[in-house]
Amino acid sequence: MALCTASGLAFAQAGTSVTLYGTVDGGVQYQSIKIPNIGSQSRTGAHSGGQTGDRWGLRGSEDLGGGWRALFTLEAGYTLQTGQHADTQRTAFNRQAFLGLGSKDWGTLTLGRQYGQGFLYFSGIGPFGNGFGLGSQSVAFGSSLVRYDGMAKYETPNVGGFTGAIGYSNEAGFGAGTAWDDTSATALAIGLRYAGGPLSAIATFDRLARVQTPANDGTGTLKAWIVGAAYDFEILKLSLAYGQDIDGRIAAGNTLLGSLGAALPAPNGRYLEGFKAHNYLVGATVPVGRAGKLLGAWSASDSNLDVPAPGGNGIATQHGFSLGYTYELSKRTNLYAIGTYLRNAAYIDDARSQEYRVGILHRF
Repeated sequence: MALCTASGLAFAQAGTSVTLYGTVDGGVQYQSIKIPNIGSQSRTGAHSGGQTGDRWGLRGSEDLGGGWRALFTLEAGYTLQTGQHADTQRTAFNRQAFLGLGSKDWGTLTLGRQYGQGFLYFSGIGPFGNGFGLGSQSVAFGSSLVRYDGMAKYETPNVGGFTGAIGYSNEAGFGAGTAWDDTSATALAIGLRYAGGPLSAIATFDRLARVQTPANDGTGTLKAWIVGAAYDFEILKLSLAYGQDIDGRIAAGNTLLGSLGAALPAPNGRYLEGFKAHNYLVGATVPVGRAGKLLGAWSASDSNLDVPAPGGNGIATQHGFSLGYTYELSKRTNLYAIGTYLRNAAYIDDARSQEYRVGILHRF
């Protein structure tokens, strides 16, 4: 029997269900990046995944009796403009692929490629979450946009609004573009979340061990933690967050400077002994009418780097400023517009990046 749900197409039979779900996101954008003594580039044209990465997936469960269920998720990313897989190194379910057992009273145990708790818990704090390109809070908080291969994770049941999780992987490769693509790195991901009434609060910790240095002459351990909270005053939802990166940045890629070829002073996914960055976020969401929302955020990342930046430039604190608007056409479809200005991008003094996007997002 097939059932059309509010989001997704569900197939159910005798206590078993499989749901097809996904997003389709397209629009137009303008991007520019300028690095002193190196160069500049800009691009205008169609884009996909402007608010959230395009994806499709299958989510299933089976009632095992006694309050237990078996579950799985298989999720793949794609590019709307070409129809190709978003990750050319992983041509199947690059985003998520896990299965597990769950109970309302005892929690859930899952195994496979999964998001870290920095993504799952922190994404609901800031106005732009982990989407909207340069507006994403992951630009400052890199560990909020990480998935781990081969992770075993336990998440507690909800107790008085609190949920906690702990995951471990001994083959924590992420994917193309990071220093820990192989299966030698190990990962520990821990998170705590509270949601009750107008208040949401989170704390997350990630630890990635056996990671190569930039020169590939040794290995070390990277750590990152985040605390954040959001409070909905009805006329305004205020978001605040603070975190640190220690001995390197646990993050998913090195594309912040586009294709100019400049080496990042603090490349993501590399062990940098003694490195520390303090990361900040202040954001606000304001309802506009019955279907609109005005979004604004400031983020910053202040590091102790003392190495020369590309082009002989100095090191400075990275600042990001974003302003956006969304309008709900229905429960599953919305329009969006966002503008982001990034100053001292990737800690390079006076490196400037701008990004402007308008588009439409449909969820199925």
